[in-house]
Amino acid sequence: TSSQQYGDSLRRQNKLVAEWLDSHPNYLLDDLTYKDLGLSAFNGAHAVHGAFSEFMEAVQGGYIPHGTVLLVESLDRLSREKIGEAT
Repeated sequence: TSSQQYGDSLRRQNKLVAEWLDSHPNYLLDDLTYKDLGLSAFNGAHAVHGAFSEFMEAVQGGYIPHGTVLLVESLDRLSREKIGEAT
């Protein structure tokens, strides 16, 4: 939401990415990143519109190389839908 833009999520997530990369030196952060700032995973809109949907299309289209890692802070960041709908 617009009020969440002033929170700490982006800084915290960037810190977690940096820590993960430090502990996995064989991986590099791609210049192309996908960010759904302020787009809720509650009702699945992010899977239809926005960066997550673009990422999924790129995976399905073969544009994301095999072995690429998608970092997700917590599964509830990926979806808050029922498991069948989220899958």
